[in-house]
Amino acid sequence: MKRALVLLAASMIWIGCDKAPYTGLEREFAGTWIGLNIYTVQGAAKWASAAQTTVAVSGWSLTSSSPACPYGGGGPITATASPADFEGRYWHDAAHWSGSLVCPPVNVPGVCSSMVFTFTRGGSAFNAIYDEYSESWIGNAVGCGLAPEVTSFFLGRRVGGAGLDPAFSKRWNGTATIAIPGQAPLIIYSAEIAVAASGNVAALSDLCPGSTELILVGGSGKEARVNYFVMFWYWFCLPQAIGTCESGTLMYSDLAITLSADNLTLTVHGSGTALGCGPGWGVTYDFTGT
Repeated sequence: MKRALVLLAASMIWIGCDKAPYTGLEREFAGTWIGLNIYTVQGAAKWASAAQTTVAVSGWSLTSSSPACPYGGGGPITATASPADFEGRYWHDAAHWSGSLVCPPVNVPGVCSSMVFTFTRGGSAFNAIYDEYSESWIGNAVGCGLAPEVTSFFLGRRVGGAGLDPAFSKRWNGTATIAIPGQAPLIIYSAEIAVAASGNVAALSDLCPGSTELILVGGSGKEARVNYFVMFWYWFCLPQAIGTCESGTLMYSDLAITLSADNLTLTVHGSGTALGCGPGWGVTYDFTGT
């Protein structure tokens, strides 16, 4: 309720004030953003991969270092805008692009082991209220005798400040526990998590049993996290037996990693839901490693 009142008050102030003419894209576009790319392959699959991009702005031009391609690749693109592209009170400006962005071959789960995404148009937007950056893309995916339409949507949060401690970067060995809060642990297993920190972003692998999917977290010093705060913005583990559930998909919406003061211990905590196990089970993930 308080948030709604604040937004209403801000709207009234905006309406009552004259805004100077735009001379270029909002400077707030610029920065490093981490989040997820959500891919939809027409009639076939919907899946996600962790993503990050660094955006630079010059006048009415915007350069994105890592656009729509899964797991990076494809090279930077430059989008352009004009004063007519202002799209509303909260989504400030939009930059548009058209051309041919060809991505490296990628495995599309349950569809084709090697598909090439080619995006032909896209755009970027910035939300000043929530400090969110988005990119949306459309094109085609070709492989395994198929050529369906493919779309990509990225929504990310800004990371910045002092860089992460380089001591994060190593392989950490320890024990991972997946549990329903208030109940006995469902899965306990020995785990090895690889962390690669660079600047404000760290890439983690092997968080899921039997999977090497990368997860990106952002922060500074000895702490980093990611919160996939919009519905369906999650990272997933492969379906597996979870307690009495024969096949459940672990879906995490929040993840935080912390490095101890002496740099000898890594702790990871995540929370989310187990899908496919009847009513949504709330689950937690905890890892401690050295």
